[in-house]
Amino acid sequence: MSHPQGLFKSHKRVKDNSSGREGSGGLESERMVKAVIFAVEEINSNLSLLPNLTLGYLEADTCLADSTTLLAAMSVVTGRKDYLANSECASVPTVPVIVGDPQTSASIVVADTVGVFDMPRVSSLASCVCLSDNRLYPLFFCTMPSDAAQTRAMAELLQLLGWT
Repeated sequence: MSHPQGLFKSHKRVKDNSSGREGSGGLESERMVKAVIFAVEEINSNLSLLPNLTLGYLEADTCLADSTTLLAAMSVVTGRKDYLANSECASVPTVPVIVGDPQTSASIVVADTVGVFDMPRVSSLASCVCLSDNRLYPLFFCTMPSDAAQTRAMAELLQLLGWT
């Protein structure tokens, strides 16, 4: 059986900056989550609505932040709830930097995935000039020049040595 899943913005605690107190918040989000849970349970209980299909849901406080939303999505994709086990709205990743895969394609995937955590990534061999775009990858660092920079350097060397 298939188990379609859904993600909805949600945040259960709101801190009032003026008073410093925490209270329940996100009443609209809370209503949406309750409506989704009700709808999923109603649909699943009526076997004629979606035969051979069971809907599911994962309720998680995303803190209305990209990083915790990504953790929730990873839980849905992998079926592992341990992604959410230690997530809190004020939590900071415990890893200071990721020294990643030397391949460019893998470096791009990792940079795109963990970019929301504002965690620096370093690759020893990724050489795509696209990774030098600070707007897309502000915390990506490579220990070697891009393919384009290497090509320019070789062309300059050939000209300097008169080998052209």
